[in-house]
Amino acid sequence: MKSKCLSSPWMKPTRWCLIMLVCLMNACSNDSSPTGISDAESLEKLARSGDSAAQNQWGFNLFNGYGVAKNPEEGLHWIQKAADQNFAKAQYNLALFHQDGKGVELDLVKAFEFMLKAGRKGLPEAEAALGFMYERGQGIKSDITEALYWYRQAATHEGPCRKSVDHFKANLLPQREEQYLYGDRDAQYMLGRIYETGKKGVFINIEEAVRWYEDAAVRGDTASQARLAVLYGIEGKPFIDKQLGYAWAKIAYESSPNAQMKKPYDALQYLLSPAEKSMGDSMCETLKELVTYNLKDLDLAP
Repeated sequence: MKSKCLSSPWMKPTRWCLIMLVCLMNACSNDSSPTGISDAESLEKLARSGDSAAQNQWGFNLFNGYGVAKNPEEGLHWIQKAADQNFAKAQYNLALFHQDGKGVELDLVKAFEFMLKAGRKGLPEAEAALGFMYERGQGIKSDITEALYWYRQAATHEGPCRKSVDHFKANLLPQREEQYLYGDRDAQYMLGRIYETGKKGVFINIEEAVRWYEDAAVRGDTASQARLAVLYGIEGKPFIDKQLGYAWAKIAYESSPNAQMKKPYDALQYLLSPAEKSMGDSMCETLKELVTYNLKDLDLAP
């Protein structure tokens, strides 16, 4: 099912074309090494001792055949045991399984129930998924107020990262007093989209949209970078800044060189004079350093 979230021809959010946002995260959520144990024998032993994080990891490994013989049924059993101990990531995994019909019967209502349990424990990826489920009415009646609440919970995870001596200009855009650098980038993008395009019960607010796009963009979210390119450089919202728009367009295209990213990049190259383009290139380098710093500082993958 194609998403119709954005009407702009410059950026179609193809990553939101699947049934749910959660499909676009990892196929399954797991701690890469929740207990500091890498060998299968020790991990299994810890899981059998009742450690919920180890149970989730051991189940994940069995389900997918990571380092052990693949056994989805046994893997699901261990993830369920962790979920029964209220381990949030295990509950999130079960939500994904039921949402996708992976190893269990497809059941969006059950998927929502497990996702709600994980979200209420503060797991940001579950909170973001709940926002999407409420927005689209998947497993629960559509409710934009609830959707905004859960998107914001995920987007503001761990609160704002304020300017300080060691972080001034190193991880924040100069015009911002604070940014939610530890929040979920997908949730930040979705909030930007909602405030940019409006929704029943939500008025268009470009300034608010830009703030959320910026939070995600400075941490490598290419869809948000592309939206900032279009808003600043082409549509002039909230104000026209072709050089800034070009800088974001170039970063997005270099990170994800596809037709969607190329359109705003090509358009802005055409619109800029040589002097403006030179200024935009300089601005681009500054922004790239900021993005690189943040990804390293926060230990995030692009």
